[in-house]
This record gives sequence, structure tokens and C-alpha cells, in this order.
Amino acid sequence: MSTPGRIDSRVPAADPANHNLAQVSAAPSATHCHRSPSPRHDLLKAPLPTPPGAGGAPRSCRGSSGGHETGRPVMFASPASAPHAPHTPHAPQASGGAALVSVDGAHDFPLEGAHLAARADGGMACSTFRQRFRNPHAEPLEVVYVLPLPADGAVLGYRITVADRVIRGEIRTREAAQKAYRDALYEGRTVGLLEQERADTFRQQVGNIPAHTAVEVEIDVLHPLAFRAATPTSSPAQWEYRFPTTVGVRYMGGAGRVPDAHRIDPDRADPSAGGTPARLTLALEVAGMDPGSVLRAPGHALQLSEDAGATAGTGTSDSRPPGRRVTATLAEPTPLDRDMVARWDAPAPGIGVHLVEGTGLHGGYRGNGGSGEEGVRAGDLPGDQAGDLPGDQARDLPGDHARDLPGDQARDLVGDGAGDDGRYALVTVVPPTIPGHAFARDLTILLDTSGSMHGLPLELGKTVVERLLRSLGGEDRFEVLTFGSTVDRFARSPTAATRDEVDNAVKRLRKLEASGCTEMRAAVAEALRPLRSDAQRQVVLVTDGYIGFEGAVLSEAMTRLPPGVRFHAVGVGAAPNRTLTGGLARAGRGLELFAQDGASAAESADLLRAASVRPVLTELVISGSALVAHAPARPRDVAEGHPVVVTVELASSGGLLALSGNMAGPPGSRPEPWRWSVRIPPLAAEGGPESGAGALPRTLLPLGALYGRERIADLELEEAAGAGRVETDARIEATALRHRIVSRRTSLVAVSDAPTVDPSEPTRRQTVAVELPAGMSAEMVGLHHEGDMTIFSAAPGLVLHERVERFDFRTTGTREDVANPFTSTEAPLDGGGPWIGGVEEGDLRSEGDLGSEGDFGSESASGSGAHAPMGGNRGASREPRRALDLGTARILRREGGALVLEFDVPHPGFHLAGGGTEVRVALSGGGVLRARVDAAASTRVGPHRAGTRVRLALRLVGHGHWPATETMRLAWDAHPRAPGASTSGKESFEITVHPEPGLAQHDGGDID
Repeated sequence: MSTPGRIDSRVPAADPANHNLAQVSAAPSATHCHRSPSPRHDLLKAPLPTPPGAGGAPRSCRGSSGGHETGRPVMFASPASAPHAPHTPHAPQASGGAALVSVDGAHDFPLEGAHLAARADGGMACSTFRQRFRNPHAEPLEVVYVLPLPADGAVLGYRITVADRVIRGEIRTREAAQKAYRDALYEGRTVGLLEQERADTFRQQVGNIPAHTAVEVEIDVLHPLAFRAATPTSSPAQWEYRFPTTVGVRYMGGAGRVPDAHRIDPDRADPSAGGTPARLTLALEVAGMDPGSVLRAPGHALQLSEDAGATAGTGTSDSRPPGRRVTATLAEPTPLDRDMVARWDAPAPGIGVHLVEGTGLHGGYRGNGGSGEEGVRAGDLPGDQAGDLPGDQARDLPGDHARDLPGDQARDLVGDGAGDDGRYALVTVVPPTIPGHAFARDLTILLDTSGSMHGLPLELGKTVVERLLRSLGGEDRFEVLTFGSTVDRFARSPTAATRDEVDNAVKRLRKLEASGCTEMRAAVAEALRPLRSDAQRQVVLVTDGYIGFEGAVLSEAMTRLPPGVRFHAVGVGAAPNRTLTGGLARAGRGLELFAQDGASAAESADLLRAASVRPVLTELVISGSALVAHAPARPRDVAEGHPVVVTVELASSGGLLALSGNMAGPPGSRPEPWRWSVRIPPLAAEGGPESGAGALPRTLLPLGALYGRERIADLELEEAAGAGRVETDARIEATALRHRIVSRRTSLVAVSDAPTVDPSEPTRRQTVAVELPAGMSAEMVGLHHEGDMTIFSAAPGLVLHERVERFDFRTTGTREDVANPFTSTEAPLDGGGPWIGGVEEGDLRSEGDLGSEGDFGSESASGSGAHAPMGGNRGASREPRRALDLGTARILRREGGALVLEFDVPHPGFHLAGGGTEVRVALSGGGVLRARVDAAASTRVGPHRAGTRVRLALRLVGHGHWPATETMRLAWDAHPRAPGASTSGKESFEITVHPEPGLAQHDGGDID
């Protein structure tokens, strides 16, 4: 019997004054580098970052809470549509080229909506994030979508449904998945690729969506719930479910500081124009709720239905009294602009150590086809493991893979039937309700006051900080540091927490305003100076986390953390960067907490106070003959109201599992040793769990996937502490393949078993603009509308590369930034000219930029397609010819002397080069090649519509192979075909092809 209910716990709406801009693109250096809201003429003078290696804060970051400003800048002007510059030492870059765009109606926007289906119970959640894309065009469509997923979750399933076919994903190494994706594009198969860019940021590409067709894409994630202890503002304790729906606008710093900036910072839909038409719906099922417990979702009104007679349904073999099963749906669909958060009362856990056993993901290779389904899925999950997963989530898990094999043995070994045969457990250490002793604290608070914190985020941060300060006692000391472009201290040294000192600090705190860049690395280094050895030394970072160089900040923390210091992180705002907050909390063995509204800000401060003043058990160690490994490798302290959960891998032979640590005593006393142990029975002869006396409680969830995710997080911290990148990548890859989860080295790819589109016809490509996080000011992170003039500054002597940009959201939906590596950079950036045929007049350059005809190699100069130095007949006099720059091309296939490229059509009526056309290839290393167009493998000649993408197939003249590590500049001539064009002479075309070094050995190219 259902009992509907409605709970409305909305957060205050964002200040509309923050979203009143006209349409513009990001100033290359403006991201997070602004003062308080200012008139447009001041806003448009956002200066440039200092080139990497120059030391100190970027010289563009004028203004922080301390009013820092450097020398006088030189001003340049360019069309506001100019994206981030190429990754060169002297080029400006801030947010990776993100722009603020107006989504003109729902017709051309490919993301129709999203649905989140989840089941939560026993401290775990299984979520399926379903997206619906529609191709409104007459040509096949490729969609690129940068989306967030839970940072602490294991991504283990991927499906695409097109028409009545289900395409199931396989876990592959990153390069193998990218190659499979490109091959599928080339062959006309519908294909999806899901890649991890950060712990909480993923890039999804869905290619060859047939014309006027909708597809559904599902992603399965297993992730833990957060346990929020009882506080004066939140009683009793609560479980918290959190699923992100948008990524923040990251500050990237100087050029080259974040090499993959373009992959993690998508365009933003203008909130003043309504954002995107896509909306989120929810179906969250919570099992085992206690009588009287209420399910709430801050910021959302819920519709509740309840099955009061349902059992707890935990998926474990332990006995519990029946509980309520409640399903929550949103009263109305919501924008994808904030974390989806739900909370409900948690039963009081028993004091002590709790253990539950599980298995890894394993199953047979099912092959392709059959019953309308394609691809790979797992079938032989232990017991009724699917019972705890929503819908078809469990049976649709990806294919099998290798265990931890060295070198190439593990690479690409998918579907071998092995899977993860490990034995795993969750160990939970629950402290007593009231610890016996309180400690004096040295509290260092690090508050982000950069431009992205403007408005509600900074006010929430102030709430956290003020409440922490008010919790200090007479034995405590504190210091407050704020940072934007520079770091500012409230006092030169830690201050005794007298009432007067706390009051003075609060007065200064309340006057803070947001401005400047997010130069967090220097701030973290300053905060980690050693303090008193006999105090509980605590560092608390309060931030939205919107940076792209998270690894550098984690490295700073790992190398500078003094012994005994605990580092906590509070993510503020609607969608904090959990790659940063979670990573820092893990590095510092502290808490990760969130403040998205006033109530949660107060609760987070109270939880931090309890954790810092009353530790219960420190220096936790896990050992014993039954232990294979555990993660996290460095568990945090067990503090008042904060259980610690550790994933362990157990030996099949069983043995002893022991935990030990130090019980906190009175300040100045020796810690009291603590120890706990349990005998783990061996597995039964057939490999199943032991039953009867001594058997452990069991869960049907694949704990091996969570263990793998935790292990990878440990490996990334080892890299931050100094481990080599190559070695770490290899270990991450092997771990992820064994546990069948997505990582930075492994991806999920789903390929249809038959072509769904004609690969010889033109296609389209569209990058999905995403919502700004709710409450964020577009102005304060440097986002402006397309079409305005953006003024930006550069340090004296700064030289910019020549750039070409094409951007039309309603056609390609992409922005491409082109640097010509063969032209001089001695002149300032050209301001551009009037638009002609979709290309700026300034984009038409003399072919002389690439040298004379001899430079590209006559038969004598280049031989038979061999590499040759550029030179030749430079003295020949000839009429300079204007060349149309087609921008950059993506490599779809490269095999020996064959190369297939794909690029955007520059203007209506464009014709592709015909079969046999000679193409001259200049190499960045100095050589030249000659090739000819292969008409059979190319798109038809034309004419083609603007905004479509065409492919050009080339074959080298003579013997040889295409280089994998050099930038290539291709040029060819063709007779004019545009309506009204003169029939005399020829048109010249140029295009740039950049290498993708990470893909070179795998026959890859630029997947962008």
C-alpha cells in the first residue's frame, strides 16, 4: 500500500543579479580572476596569467582579499569568441576555452533529459544514470558530453539502447577503447566511449547516432553512502546519498599548466537564458528505514511512496528486523545544476568492529548478438547479486578481463572468462558515543576567497569558519588564511583562542569578498607549517575546489604534511570538485564534508569540531594471516560519531584478521594500545563461502569493485608523493582491469555489431553545453557571451600564436583552436576581419606561409614519399595564392601509408578534394611528404552543408608510413566549385593534424 507524501526543503534560489550578462565567450585569462561585480568596462580588462615557471601567482590575477596587483599590463583586443590559446609557454589560458552559450530552444540541443535510478541500503548505493540523446539532424550525429560521477564510486557498467537494440560496454585499456571507438566511427557503427578525466569528471562520446533517432545511454555506479553523525543541528545521525549532475568551472592557471584543460571544461549554458532544456528525474529506493525516519532532499520537493511491510532487503545474511522501504521521486524535474542529495535517519550502529564479506565481479563472456542484445555482459554473479541493483544493472555489467598481469599481458585482455575471483570484506570501526578525553587544538583554517566563490558559496564558507572559531576553547590556538591570487593571514602566527581574538577574527571574516584566481597550491603549502607537537593539529580547507591542477595540490599536501597533522576538506556550493576535496581529505586522513545550504554548513562545522577535539582511536593498523591487502592504505582516525570503513582483500585460505591502534588518553599521557581480531574461515572447496558456525555475514554486492576503486585512489596518492607516472599508470591499469572498473587508464566502450549509418556520408559533431552550478556567478569566473569584444592583457613582450576559431553551437557545437606551428609568432594576434563564407578574412593566408611549391617536395625533393627537409625552389617567382585554413582534423585511422581524417565543413557549398588530388604534407620536424586523395575511402566530393563533418582519405606516394608523433600541415589545390566563383585558377586549402603522443604506439590519433 502506498502512502504518498511531499517534502519541500528547497535551498534559496541563486541571485538573479549574477546571471544578467549578454552572450559572450570566456576571456582567456579571466577565469576566477575577477574582483567583486563591476561595470562591463572593468570586467573586460581581465589580465593574463604568468607563463609557467615564472614563479609566484600569475601576474594576471589582480586582486585578492589583500588587493594584490602586479605591473602594468599590455592590452590586446580580439573577438570574444577566441578560445584558449594553444598550449605554448607564452599563450594565455584559463578555463580551457569554455564559453557561455545560449541554447536556442530544445530542438537542436541533443540531451533531452536524464533519469537517476538508485537503490540505497546498508551504507551502500547502486545508481544508474540514464541519459537520452536525440539527433535532430538529417546526418548522423556524434555527441560529446562532459559529466560528473561520484568520486568515490566504482563505475562498472555501460549500455546504449538504439531502436530495439542494446549495446553493452566492455572494459578496455584507454588506448584500446579509443581505437575501438575510432574504428567504429570509421565503419559506421553506433558506439559509445566513457573515459575518466578526474575522479569525479568523465568524458563521454556517443558516435554515429542515426538521423532523427533517439538513444539512451546508461552508466552504472556502485558507491558508498556518507554517514553524518548526530550534531546539535542534526539529530539523530543520518545517511546521505549524493550524486553529482554538473561539473564546476575550473581555474586552469597559465598556459600548459593543465594539459587536458580542453577535456574537462565544457561550454556553459547561460542561466539568464534558461540554461539547458534537459531536466533530471529521480527514483531513489531506500530500504531498511526505521519507523519515524523521514527522507529529505535539500533543494527539492519529493513525492514519497512507502511499502511499510517490506523487509530490510540489505542483501546480507545477517538478521535484522523488518524495515520500511521508501521510494522517492522528484515532485517536478530539476535542472542538472547541482548535486542530487538525499538524507534519512540512520540506525545507531553498535560500538565495535563490524565485518561483512563479498566477492568481486566475475562472469562468462557472452559474445555479441542474441535476443536483441549486443556486446558483453556478466552473467555468473554470485548468488542473487542482482537483487541489490536497480533494474537490469547487475546483469548488464561489463565483460571480463585479466588479473594483475605484467606489461602487455594485461592489455586488452577482455572477455577471457576469468574476471575477479578475489575475496573481499568491508571492515567498519564504530567508536563509542562519548569519548573520554578532549584535546587542545591547533586549528588552521584555509578559506577560498577566489572569484568562483562569489555569492552563496562564500557565505556558506563563512558560516563554516565562524562556527568553527566559536567552538574553540581557552586551550586552543587558531589561524585563518584566505587565498585567491595570493595568500593572506589574519595574524602572523597562531593566536590563542580568547574571546576577544575570536571576535576580532569573526569581524574580519564577515568583511571578506570574493576575487582573484584560485592559487591553491601556495595556500596549502603555507597552511602546513608545523605547529605544537602536543596538540591536535588540524587543517580545514573550505573551498568549491574549482581548479584543474588537483594533482599539484595533492602533491603539495603529500610532501608537506607533518606527522600528526590531519587535513579536512569542506566542499561548498551546489557542485564542489570532489576530486580535490576527497583527495585532500584522504591524503590528510581527515573528513570530507559538504555545505550546500545553511543547515549543512552548520552541521559540517559541528562534525569537524567533534572529529578534531575528541579522537578515539588513532594510527589504525590492519594485519594478519587472512589479509592480502587493504584500502585505504592509511585509514583516518576513528573520532566521535565518525565510523571508519576499510575495504580488505582476504585470503581464500582464511586466517587471522587483526586491527590495532592507539586509544586517545588525556593530553600529555602515553596512548593506550588497542587491539581487535577475528578468525576468518577458509572458503569452501568449491570456492563458495563457508557456512555454519564462524561464517561471516555476507553481502551480494561486488565489494571487489569498491576495493579496486579504493586501491586506485591509494596509487594516485603514491604518485602525488613522488612515485613515477609510468609505473603508477601500469599499476592502475592492472588494478582496474582486474576489478573491471573505469579509471584514468581504463575505459568502457560499447560498439554495435553492425553498421547503423553510411560511413561515406557527412556527419555532425556536437559538444553538449552543461549547466553552471546553481548559485555560481558567470561574471565572476570570466564567462561572457559569444559575440562581444573581449579585452585581455598580457605581460610585456608576450607573444601569441596565430589562431583560427570556428564555433556554431547550432551546427557543430564545438570550438576548435588552431595554432599554425610553421608561421612566425613575432607579431601580435591579428584582430581578425569581416566574416566571409563562414571563415574570417584574416584566416586566408598566403600559401607562402608553407613555402614555395618546392618546399612540399617535388619528385626529386621528396623521393617516393620519403621524409625530406623543407627547402627546394625558394627562388622561383610565382603569384602568391590565398589558402583557406580548414582548422584542425581528427585522425580516424592510420595504417602504414593510409590516413583517414575528419574535419568540419567551413562554409555552405564546400567541395572535398577529388580522387587523385595531390596533397603536400609539411612536418613539424622539418620533413615533407606527398600523398594523394583516396576517393573510395573519402566522403563524396560535395557540395556539403556548413556544420557537417567530412572525411578525407589519403595514401602516401610510394612507400613509407605516416608519422605518429609530429604535427602535420596538409595543403592541396582544387578548382573552384562555389557558386559564382571564377573558373580560372585554383583554390588552395590547408589543414593541421596534431599528434596524440599517448596513442602513437597504438595506431591512434587525436580523439578530440
